Amino acid sequence: MAPAPQGYQEVQRYADRISERTDYPIRNVGDLVHALGDEDTEVQHRGRRIKLGQLRRMLPESFFPVESREDLIAKLGHLEVRSQQGAGGHEAGEQRDRPADDAGDPPSAEHVGRPGGFPGLRGHGKRQ
Repeated sequence: MAPAPQGYQEVQRYADRISERTDYPIRNVGDLVHALGDEDTEVQHRGRRIKLGQLRRMLPESFFPVESREDLIAKLGHLEVRSQQGAGGHEAGEQRDRPADDAGDPPSAEHVGRPGGFPGLRGHGKRQ
């Protein structure tokens, strides 16, 4: 089995802590903040202390609703991976004002999933 991605244990700890303190679905950032404290409650994330109120800026609307613990892990993990990708190790490509001649047609809009690009898990009820 492959090792867990960097930051996964922290994501799992937050999901466990939140799951112990709230019911699913988590409908908005206010519900999420309330599960951990209040707007001024500080949590440790990657060696930094952040106030839960900052989550309002950090989490896009498309993050919600969160249907289950597993959905929360998937969404937090997605954000964690995206933030690590932006932390360096990426070289910018060539800037273009039009697609390359051999680019082909864009994908069909009829196959687009949930808006916002967040993974979602269906079929998982709230934790009993």
